[in-house]
Amino acid sequence: MTFYLVLSLFLVLVGHAFRLLRWEQFIRIYERPLRGQMLRGMAGGYALNFVLPFHLGDVFRAVFTGRRMKSGIGFALATVIMDRFLDVWFVALGFGAFWALGQGGAAVLGAAQYYLVFSLVLALGLVLVVALRDLLKKGCLAFCGLFNDTLKLDGMMFFWSLINTFKDLGRIKIGRLVVNTVLMWAAYLGSYTALAAALTAAGQPMALVDVFDLLFGRNAADLSALLPGGAMGAAAPAARILLLCWFALPLLAMWLVTLLPEKVRGAVNATSTCCPRPTRRTVRRF
Repeated sequence: MTFYLVLSLFLVLVGHAFRLLRWEQFIRIYERPLRGQMLRGMAGGYALNFVLPFHLGDVFRAVFTGRRMKSGIGFALATVIMDRFLDVWFVALGFGAFWALGQGGAAVLGAAQYYLVFSLVLALGLVLVVALRDLLKKGCLAFCGLFNDTLKLDGMMFFWSLINTFKDLGRIKIGRLVVNTVLMWAAYLGSYTALAAALTAAGQPMALVDVFDLLFGRNAADLSALLPGGAMGAAAPAARILLLCWFALPLLAMWLVTLLPEKVRGAVNATSTCCPRPTRRTVRRF
């Protein structure tokens, strides 16, 4: 059990690393991001998603990083939306693949249909934002004009950043985006497989499809899932503790990484950006 738990923790951290690189691609449209702040925002966002409903942790991630970026919260929110937009498509494909393989039954089919509709709605919204951006800007200007000058300016900056970010997504290197996404989800799926083996060893028999449904199904797992009456409420105590560790330990590791010495962080930055040696600019990116 310990081996599978350690393996699942390692792989989920690898997945988070590629998510960081993918998210960074969206931010690089306008500025060089601070990876330390991004890691803290991701860790805090995941933690809040675990205890709060409606993915409010993603709002925290956008606000936390946006307040520390030149482009502001609106831009950060747009990048988080795009990050999650890609996830919705992959999760829809994942549930569809499980259903096609005859795994999971009606629950998996329902989740596949839900995510497919959700992803299509998001795609339509993205197209409308890009196509009708001038009209949307006029509408935003009229709406913000209802408030005082300070709120009007803040609102305009938020909506302008949001709309322009979607418009400029064509500047992203698609090849690198695909590679980061594929490697990220490969690591995540490996982590889910190892987690299923660890939970099985802890007395809660589960397969990959069960973990996938637990994490992304209509009643996705959060803190309430571990409480009595939750999806894992009747599981063996060892299994619930294991799942809690799987949620919490990677977030703690992500936060601790930001406390590493500056030289170590600079070396990591230089390696991930394919530079032969860390420069002053890359060292300061944390």
